[in-house]
Amino acid sequence: MPPSHDPPSTMDGAAPLGTSWLTGSHPHTRHAIGRLAWLLPPYGVSCSVLGLAVWMGLLPGWKVAFITVFSFGGLAVFYALMRSGWHLRHREPTLAYARVLFSLTCVALSYALLPPVRGLALQYLCIILVFDMNRLTPLQVRVAAIVAPVLIVGMLLVAVHLGLSTADVDTEVINLAMAAAMGPVLLIVSGTARRIRRQMLDTRTELTRTLDRTQALAIRDGLTGLYNRRHLQQRLAEELQRQRRNHRPFCVALLDIDQFKRINDQHGHASGDAVLRAVARLLPAAMPQTALLARWGGEEFLVLLPDTALAPARDVLQRLHQAMAQEDWPAVAPGLARVTFSAGLCQSVSTDEVHRTLERVDQALYEAKALGRNRTIVQEAP
Repeated sequence: MPPSHDPPSTMDGAAPLGTSWLTGSHPHTRHAIGRLAWLLPPYGVSCSVLGLAVWMGLLPGWKVAFITVFSFGGLAVFYALMRSGWHLRHREPTLAYARVLFSLTCVALSYALLPPVRGLALQYLCIILVFDMNRLTPLQVRVAAIVAPVLIVGMLLVAVHLGLSTADVDTEVINLAMAAAMGPVLLIVSGTARRIRRQMLDTRTELTRTLDRTQALAIRDGLTGLYNRRHLQQRLAEELQRQRRNHRPFCVALLDIDQFKRINDQHGHASGDAVLRAVARLLPAAMPQTALLARWGGEEFLVLLPDTALAPARDVLQRLHQAMAQEDWPAVAPGLARVTFSAGLCQSVSTDEVHRTLERVDQALYEAKALGRNRTIVQEAP
């Protein structure tokens, strides 16, 4: 009888059978029934070949009919279990182990009742175990390797005892010795396949992590860990498009650390980097969770506040001013008394383009510096 191997899974778990009335609505059910459907062609071909042998007078019809009904009846039972949702209680919802044992039973039944196809049955026995071993635990593989020859011997003895079949002792000893010898070989192959599969999964996991790190580096500033300028420009463009659709305001603030060149000159560039990192640490604590933060360049930071009007946005920046005033700057850079920032703030206008919004907030920042720094200037909408 044919092997109970499973087909390659699809990206969305969809089963080869397409209609929901056949496969059910649950994704695991559709996937499990789809895998079961892959048994139909090999079972059908095998039974058709046996039927041809009956037509040629090589095999008794009732035996072939019994094996055919048993095989497809078993598939029908599996289908009913899957359609009922019973299989969802199991860790492996495709019921791979149960299907392997059922296929072994079909092989043993064919071996016992049909002497001319015993060699073919042993070949199918190998294929069943090889194709399904990746979905079985090591214990299940060992049990299947032991059960296979036991089933064959048991059914053969019953068939011979009932007069339903014949057996040449010498030939059967050789055949069964070969079947028993397959067990250790399959265990070795199974272990090797599992190691290779584990290495492939580890490699895939490492590649995924590397890709994630690469993507993070592409959108993050290396010093502060905030978004970089290019990424936030893209997000700002997306936010403008969203505002044009739903007419919900958002605000943009451009922050500049006051007298940053003096910090670098008097305390060193290492202290300047420490100040940038400290500001990047204080920013998220003062901002709502929806805020998007970027190091805009040098000592400048851009803040995007979705779904935020001017008054709440001004309060956010005021909290940041307070947090900066309360920070222990000597601990950040010895000899550094305090660090302040100037900020420009504006609310989006749906008719603006990205560059126009940035020009408005930059103009507000310039005005904040001109008025003495350490303050936030709001650029009203034109």
